[in-house]
Amino acid sequence: LDGAPVLDTQSRMVLDLLNKLYQVGLTKSADRVTTGRVHAIMQQLEDMPEKSSNSMWQRAERARFLLEAMELFEEFRGVTGLPVAVPLPTHETYWRVLRMYSSKYLHAGLAAKKVPQICHAIVKRMQDSGRLELQPTVVHWNQVLSALANSTDEERPLQAARLLYELDAKGCTDASSFSHALRACSALAARHQKATPKFIELAIPVAQRIWVGLKNADTVETQTYHYTHMLRVFRNEEDEAKRDENAVKIFGEAAESKRVNIHVLNEFLQVASQSAVQQLLGKPNYSKDPLVLIREIPPEWIEIVEPGGKSPYEW
Repeated sequence: LDGAPVLDTQSRMVLDLLNKLYQVGLTKSADRVTTGRVHAIMQQLEDMPEKSSNSMWQRAERARFLLEAMELFEEFRGVTGLPVAVPLPTHETYWRVLRMYSSKYLHAGLAAKKVPQICHAIVKRMQDSGRLELQPTVVHWNQVLSALANSTDEERPLQAARLLYELDAKGCTDASSFSHALRACSALAARHQKATPKFIELAIPVAQRIWVGLKNADTVETQTYHYTHMLRVFRNEEDEAKRDENAVKIFGEAAESKRVNIHVLNEFLQVASQSAVQQLLGKPNYSKDPLVLIREIPPEWIEIVEPGGKSPYEW
């Protein structure tokens, strides 16, 4: 692990102890490794301050090796009379590993292109385990969708949508599922994502289908971040008239639903032309600063926040 020699040694030691316990058995009480001990190491791996893509990849890989070593003990699940409790993986174990792979910092390089497949394979192992206590939940599948959203694969909009539809048919989606699928339809330079012709051809129509599905969902309520992600999709639209039409439509839906906050407004300003903003606001002059403009738009557009919640006027 680059820049973390102590944690590198500690995590390697736990990995060695897992393999030793499986192959030889417990020789010293100090060598005992538990599920909780592995989780503690995984937490340290996730909490490392270094956020480069290469560092995140190294940590996610180390966590996966720990998980795979724990999976060796599955043959002992349910066996009684063992001298010590074996370090079996749990829902939390899988979630911790998946969360590292789906990190927004893991987006660059050849290794990052493998991440969605790795995440899907991990969740598939849970599914194929045949054990009720290890069946994946929406939380696990959402990490796969997040990994797709963070990837640089130009077909990620279609890949994310297919998985979303598959999960939705099983009743295994929530608000975050739709959020990640919509994110897969935008291209962010910060994540080394390029809006290639093939990506653009897929992204907008796929996002529009996802949006219809979200609006028609019985168990999911459209949130402010859904509007933000959907508006961002239209950055890919090269035709200004179509871009304005779609931006005004989505922002209008957000205003009607009282879901406008600083993020929704900022994305609208990024996507819509000046004339479209002027027409929507009904005035020729307006502040280009969303922190100022958010206080000038009709208050009935603004998101209603529960006491103690984040202010819609702040980043």
